[in-house]
Amino acid sequence: MNLNALWRNQKVPDPNINELKSKLDGFRSKRIKRAIIVMSLLLAVVIGSASVWLFFQPEMWATRVGLICILTALVIFLIAQNKLITYYKSIPESMNPTQFVAYLLKIKSKELHLQTTILNGYFILISIGFLLYLYEYTSKMASLQGLIYYICILLWIALNWFFIRPRQIKKHQLEINELLHHYHKISDQFKDI
Repeated sequence: MNLNALWRNQKVPDPNINELKSKLDGFRSKRIKRAIIVMSLLLAVVIGSASVWLFFQPEMWATRVGLICILTALVIFLIAQNKLITYYKSIPESMNPTQFVAYLLKIKSKELHLQTTILNGYFILISIGFLLYLYEYTSKMASLQGLIYYICILLWIALNWFFIRPRQIKKHQLEINELLHHYHKISDQFKDI
C-alpha cells in the first residue's frame, strides 16, 4: 500500500480566506485602537508633567532631573508606539499567505523590541524619574511619612515590572502567535501544491 499516493490524493478542505481576513482586520483594528489609546494617555501625561514643571517651579535639581527622565521616557515610548501604528496600517491586503507570514513575523519582531528593549528603558527611566521627582516633596515630610511614600512607589514599580508588564507581553504574543498559526497552516498548504 502506497501511503504517499493516498496522502496526495486525499481531499483537503480549502482554507476559509474570508475568516482569516476578518481575523486580520480584527487584529489590525484592535492593535491600532490600543496604540492610539496608549498614545493619547501618554500625551496627556506628558502635558501634565510639563504643566507641573511650569506651574509649581521645583526648587531642587533632583526634581527637575526626575521630570526630565519622566518626559524622556514618555516621548521615547510615544515615538515607538507611533512607528508600530505605521506597521499595522501598512499591512497589505493582497499578499499571499507566505508573504503575509513573513510580514507578521516582522511585526512580531518589532513588537518584541517594543515590549522588551523600549519598555525596559521606559520603566527604568520612569522609575528613576519618579524617585528623583518625589525627593523634594518627601524631604519636606516627616521621615516615616516619606519612607511610607517611597515604599508605596517602590511597590507600585515592582508590581508593574514583575506582574503587569510580563502579563501584557504574554497576552500580546499569544494574539499574534494565534494569527501566525492560522497563516502558517495556509502557507504550508501552498508549499505542498
